[in-house]
Amino acid sequence: ARAASMIYQFTKVKQALDRETLPPHVLRDIVPICMDQYHHVFSLTRIPGRDTDTLRKWDQAESRHIAVLYRGVWYRVHMFSAEGKPLSLYQIQSILQGIVDAGAHATGPERSPGLHPPPAKRVTSLPDLDDLQTRTPPAP
Repeated sequence: ARAASMIYQFTKVKQALDRETLPPHVLRDIVPICMDQYHHVFSLTRIPGRDTDTLRKWDQAESRHIAVLYRGVWYRVHMFSAEGKPLSLYQIQSILQGIVDAGAHATGPERSPGLHPPPAKRVTSLPDLDDLQTRTPPAP
């Protein structure tokens, strides 16, 4: 329930950012801080590269899901309905419980039938370059 509550509150903040209704932070009750950087919290990802990593900023309209890691498997969980309304706290809790239930009885990477798109790459403890080499086929 705590995870669902936290996720629900994040969807409320994202919705306020998208609608530009989140009040700006103010320094010393005088200088408002630009709120544009807050979009990066919800719409930015780091893509590892051989020599340097790159950052990709997704369009606000595309950034409508969260990634949930459970027992080494990533799940994509859509947080907004087709109409753009955030899921209710109950709906989020039900989805998270479904992930936990599916993970408890699973034996392999195919362990998420019926849940959102299939799991993505597993997280490894390898350094970035070693991890990148394990995922990137060698050049011909």
